[in-house]
Amino acid sequence: MRIKIVNYNILNGSCNDERPFILDKKRLNLIIKVLENENPDIVILTEAYFWPFAKREKLDNYSILFDRIYNLPVPALNQFRWAPVVFSRFPIEFIDLSEFHKAFLRTNIKLGEKKVFLDVIHPHPDLREKEKEELINKVINDHQNPYILAGDLNSLSSEDNYDHNKLLEGYRKFMKNNAEEKVRDLLSFNSIKAILNKKLIDSFKAKNKEFDYTLPTDLRSESKESGVRVDYIFCSKEIKIVNSGIIKNKLTERASDHYPVYTILDI
Repeated sequence: MRIKIVNYNILNGSCNDERPFILDKKRLNLIIKVLENENPDIVILTEAYFWPFAKREKLDNYSILFDRIYNLPVPALNQFRWAPVVFSRFPIEFIDLSEFHKAFLRTNIKLGEKKVFLDVIHPHPDLREKEKEELINKVINDHQNPYILAGDLNSLSSEDNYDHNKLLEGYRKFMKNNAEEKVRDLLSFNSIKAILNKKLIDSFKAKNKEFDYTLPTDLRSESKESGVRVDYIFCSKEIKIVNSGIIKNKLTERASDHYPVYTILDI
């Protein structure tokens, strides 16, 4: 069965950065248009603002879907800004295994007579690579195949070619004196190495030879010196990767600080 997955960090659930987290309807409408244009079978949202959950949806009216979500009588506390959410056209079950600063949603999705197992993680950007590596090992050590691991991992891949000095210059613009330590930690690549060591395949690298970044969009910064690829969709080797990429257009430049990524898989 062929399916399309979109993985999208929507920046505070389309809200502003500070309390009381007021909904930015302009950004939300842009996100809705992006998803309508892409027409995915499975939608993964990180920084989704609302409580983590997974649901089977028709996914044919995102306006109604988001209206229903934002009308839920649930708290929007700081830690829940990072909640991962999965919507699927197919029957889906999930377990929320999140810990503070370590969002982790485990799902299985029924595709006809088969199941695919999907884990979504979003470690906090302030965590060090060793801490993120611990979370990743916890997630993937007991996974079942066919398997997909996705999310905003806030980590860099050793398969990408980063220029240390250029990256450091970019990070100094917003991290000042802390930039050197941050860049050094990111360039250890511990988290993504742990995934690759388990023989999981980076769907983007499988179909794209040239480096590209998923952060920042023009909404966050028009300077791309700190451009990094931190949003991923990995899969086990028995899944065929048909296509994959980073969605960059006028809508995605202003909808979030991350670009959405997609993959088309044969399972």
